[in-house]
Amino acid sequence: MPKIDVLVLTTDDSVMASLCDGQKAAGDGSDEFRMLPATTIGGALDIYLNNKPELVILDETFTEFPGALTAHARTIPGNNSTAATIIALTGQHGGEQSERFFQAGIDIFLRKPINIYELRGIIRHAARLSELKAIALKHEPLMTLMDNIPDSIYFKDAKGRFVLLNKAKVAHSNTTFKQMIGKTDFDFMPEDEARASAAIEENIMDTGAAVVGNIERHTRRNGQEVWVSTTKIPWAGSDGRIIGVIGISRDITDMDKAKKALESAKGDLEKRIEKRTAELTLSNEKLKDEIAQRTLMEEQINNNYQIQRVINSVLRISIEPISMKEQLSHVMELILSIPWLSLQSKGSIFLYDEDSATLIMETERGLSAYLKEVCKIVPLGQCLCGICAQNREIVFANRLNECHHVQYDGMLNHGHYCVPVMISGRLLGVINLYVDAGHEKNEMEEAFLRAVADTTAGIIDRNHAESEKHRLQEQLTQSEKLSALGRLSASVAHEIRNPLAALGGFARRLRKRISDDTKEREYAEIICAESTRLENILRDILSYSKGATLSLTTHDLNDVVRDSLTHYEEICRNKSIELQSTLPAIEHIHIDKGQVRQVIDNLISNAIDSIDYKGTITVTTGQTVKDDNPFAVLHIADSGSGIPPDKLKMIFEPFFSTKEMGRGTGLGLSISRKIIEEHGGSITAKNIQGEGAVFSVFLPYR
Repeated sequence: MPKIDVLVLTTDDSVMASLCDGQKAAGDGSDEFRMLPATTIGGALDIYLNNKPELVILDETFTEFPGALTAHARTIPGNNSTAATIIALTGQHGGEQSERFFQAGIDIFLRKPINIYELRGIIRHAARLSELKAIALKHEPLMTLMDNIPDSIYFKDAKGRFVLLNKAKVAHSNTTFKQMIGKTDFDFMPEDEARASAAIEENIMDTGAAVVGNIERHTRRNGQEVWVSTTKIPWAGSDGRIIGVIGISRDITDMDKAKKALESAKGDLEKRIEKRTAELTLSNEKLKDEIAQRTLMEEQINNNYQIQRVINSVLRISIEPISMKEQLSHVMELILSIPWLSLQSKGSIFLYDEDSATLIMETERGLSAYLKEVCKIVPLGQCLCGICAQNREIVFANRLNECHHVQYDGMLNHGHYCVPVMISGRLLGVINLYVDAGHEKNEMEEAFLRAVADTTAGIIDRNHAESEKHRLQEQLTQSEKLSALGRLSASVAHEIRNPLAALGGFARRLRKRISDDTKEREYAEIICAESTRLENILRDILSYSKGATLSLTTHDLNDVVRDSLTHYEEICRNKSIELQSTLPAIEHIHIDKGQVRQVIDNLISNAIDSIDYKGTITVTTGQTVKDDNPFAVLHIADSGSGIPPDKLKMIFEPFFSTKEMGRGTGLGLSISRKIIEEHGGSITAKNIQGEGAVFSVFLPYR
């Protein structure tokens, strides 16, 4: 390491002696410093000019110290004297003395007596400081630029001591250039701020990583608190080693205040905007509500118009000269044509049959062949339509569920509106409509469907009234015919009975007298058999024409049925016919047991005759309500060939029979109906497709 030239300006021999003794005592460090002593200012200036020492040690004993000498020494042309570090030796101490030294341009001061080891360390540091200052002074244009920049710019050595700084840094620190050189942040800043700054710079020295735009709070010596944006980078020497840190700090306090003011203004503006937005939103919501209400009113008006249009159309349909089936078909088309109804384009209308307590599909739209077959007849309580009919209230479902009894693989999920068609509390039928799965129940839809159902009830009731009117007219006409026929038959029967009795009596006598193996005996047998048949016919005719007085007593209808079934068990067994009965306990009833037994025997006999070989006869009893009146009901169903549709209306007429000639008089059903009607009841017959026919007897409870 080259020697460091040290100019020592002193008249105090003890100072010089101490320096020399210290150098000799250093041992291996004797070559580190070269002492250049001077006792006068002129001599010192000569040495300074010729040797350019890195370090100057001044003794305060000079009367010119510390002003003129220092100032004169630093202004020698070409000397670059400001590169040297100046140390003052003083016996005084205190803040005022230190302030005076710094103002005179002193970099460092030491108190007497001299501690040679401390001095050696200071000399080494001063030499390094001089080296750094020399490096900085090589860039005088840069310094000029730095001094004209309002931001604080500074160079620090590895120990954090200021080596070079611009005017702005000096001004911001409220001190002088000389006072800052060689000092650290701890000399000018609060300890916590200085420690934070030192930690950042140590990290830069260790890692070589710059810190850019770090926001720091600084408290200046006058107590002013400011915010600065600091950038610090490593300072590398000529050999590439990091020898310090270069920093630049920008005072952003005003910017921060402006930012806060801007944020405050922004906040105020946002509040005003928010307030105005809230007002506009409220106005907009009110406007939207008004528009929504107006739209809703328009929709309601339109919906009411559509409802009224459909109801008017249904009323027009009700007076059209077409069948009820066609009328209900048009009603279904009208319902499905309403645009605001959330319905699928399919549905059906059922009519309620009081006799069988079932719903019978009268018309449909869009149903598959399978559904048309399966849902052709729906008992009360079965599936959604049956539940609707049973409870007499609207049934709604928005998906397939456990109440939807008719389901099959591949059936698409859907829902239903099932609406009862009623008049004066009496069930007439059910309107069944399809909705998409997930559809929400809608009061407007329900109200509309109720209105349509009520109007449709008028159509059905009017047709029922017309049918009943025609039935009564036919019944009256038939009664007149039968009355005339009865009188005629009775008169003829009386006239025929006596000759027939004689004929039959003589034929029986002849049969007894003729041998068994002759043709004559065979002829006599035929005459006797036909005479007996004619006698039975005459008996039936007289019975039908004159009527009978009822002998009413209380009986269990099930007991009467059981007696009749027992009578026909052997006949059924011979024809392989199975007799089935379902006879639940029912209320006892006032009847003429003998005549009711005659009716049951006649119906079972007819059922047996309708089955050629093998089949089933099913007999069931129960209770029902017709026209608000309680009835006991008896159903006799067979699995025979049924009744030809064109003859179904004539089977209760006297002398009409569907049997082969000679197998009946044609009076059995006529007499049965007369007996039941004399009890105040009724008897009906209908075909069951593919299952024969069923006769139903209704007997009123008195």
